[in-house]
Amino acid sequence: MSYSRDMETEADAFAAHALIDEGIGVEPFVQAFEKLESTEPPEAQQNNKLKQMSDWFASHPDTQERIKQIRQIAAESQKK
Repeated sequence: MSYSRDMETEADAFAAHALIDEGIGVEPFVQAFEKLESTEPPEAQQNNKLKQMSDWFASHPDTQERIKQIRQIAAESQKK
């Protein structure tokens, strides 16, 4: 799982830099993560199919941490 999380973090950074370079900014990227996070219903722990989906996301970095890192990349790019 650590390897997968590291790859996801690297992919997030690449995407954030690409969005910044294209003049789009990271907010649409952040909004996508926020929307994904808000779609997991509370009953996911009780419903086996939803739990399997939740378990799949467990191999990914924490969504709030991903958002924080993406915003940090954007802030650092503004300093340059």
